[in-house]
Amino acid sequence: MESKPHYSNGLTVPQTLASLSFCFLFITSQAFAQTDSDASLINEASIRGHVRFLADDLLEGRGPGSRGDELTQLYISTQFEALGLQPAAGNGEWLQPFPLVGVRTIAPPNVVFKNDDKTVSLKSVEDFMSTIGRPAEQARLQDAELVFVGYGIEAPEYGWDDYKDVDLTGKVLVMMNNDP
Repeated sequence: MESKPHYSNGLTVPQTLASLSFCFLFITSQAFAQTDSDASLINEASIRGHVRFLADDLLEGRGPGSRGDELTQLYISTQFEALGLQPAAGNGEWLQPFPLVGVRTIAPPNVVFKNDDKTVSLKSVEDFMSTIGRPAEQARLQDAELVFVGYGIEAPEYGWDDYKDVDLTGKVLVMMNNDP
């Protein structure tokens, strides 16, 4: 079973929407800062309309390179143009191309772990997510030792190191998804 690429910027959907809202507010406030009467165009209803569209399922999550991403880019650049803003990208366009690496995981629907007389069966996506640490055409696990590393965080400023004193050579890391 082939799954779609999963991309994450580390932010939750509400955090991403809040960031987009702040950017939109900042840009529109700069565009309208020249006259007091234009400032009245920035109001809760207009902002809510933009956020509602950008958060809609129609945009399919806005993953990089997706149809939803392209619609989002078109919507935002059209809004900027309507405000009379000028493109800042060096190519005179609203968008600046850059290389992006995507990871597509093709995982079996179920994975079974066995140890002596104990067996654990997990469902893909529901119980676990699999990925490799670097882009590779294929990764296989067979008779590999699993090492649990919590959330996989290394943050000396907080006295947190999930990798401290752990030998990872030739082993498979098992970590929790998201943040603590």
